[in-house]
This record gives sequence, structure tokens and C-alpha cells, in this order.
Amino acid sequence: MTRLEVDQIIKVIKTFSEKSDNVIDLTTGGKSIKIEKLLTLNSHWSDIKWSISKSKKHIGKVSLNCRIINDNINILRLDTDPLNRHYNPKYIEGETPRFLEKYSELMIEDQAHLHIFVENCELNWAIPLKDVEIFSTLEIKDIHDVALIIQNFADYINLESEISIIKPLL
Repeated sequence: MTRLEVDQIIKVIKTFSEKSDNVIDLTTGGKSIKIEKLLTLNSHWSDIKWSISKSKKHIGKVSLNCRIINDNINILRLDTDPLNRHYNPKYIEGETPRFLEKYSELMIEDQAHLHIFVENCELNWAIPLKDVEIFSTLEIKDIHDVALIIQNFADYINLESEISIIKPLL
């Protein structure tokens, strides 16, 4: 899988598979959330598994992941845990996409970040979420922020299906 192919997969329109509904239920009764949805691509690539995880102990700890099912390759992961630290590898001319050069050996601390697939590095590269235009929420303070970041991620991966996010009454 190449970075160019991953970019194309992210851009292609996706819908919920007939095996998955469009409901994302955030009413947990104080439990952790682990939701998996199957997305169908309107192209020749295999389906994608979209995983959504939220900690029961820390409202700000959310992880969203996309994995190509047939190849078992993770192509994107968003981490919002403010306690999570990420250190990017060194930029290598000709091997690393040019747009990542400014993030070479960057320590990302205390902020949400988006892991992106790079050939031979898998998801070892990440960029601060503040540098990705489509995300309007950078910090999760409550369940409404969780819902917004899920919707922003769905927009980023070009999910055409409408999402029904069920939030607990506060």
C-alpha cells in the first residue's frame, strides 16, 4: 500500500455497509465505549473498519481508527488523550512525504493529533490536530465535543452517510 493509494482511499466517498447501521450511541452508563462500523467504498478497494473508542475514566480520551480490512492496514488514527505523547521519526528525503518535513522529530504533547499512514512507517507519523482544517474541536471537555470530533472525523474520511449520534442527557 502506498501513501498515494491511502490518500485516494481517504478521499473516495464512503457509506455505511448494509451490515452496519448509522447509529453511534454515546450513552454508556459510565462504561467505556468501543464501537466498530463497516464502511463501504464506492471503488475497487476493500471495505474499511472504523473503530471508535472512549475511556470511561477520562472524558478527553477518544480514539478513532480506520483500517483497510482485506490488507489489515491501519491508515488513520486520531488520538485526543491529553496525557498521550507522540514522537515523530526523522524526515528522510525521498521516503517521507514532503508535507511531513516540518513535523520531523516533533514531540506532540498535551494535544490531539492525527496519525497518518506512511509507507514503511505505518502510523508512526502524526500531525497536531490544530493543523488539520476540518477539525473544529481540538479539546474534549464533554460528550458534545466527543460527538463533534466524531462528525469532523467522518467528514475528513469523506463518509457520505448521515450519522445518528446518541448523546446522554445531561
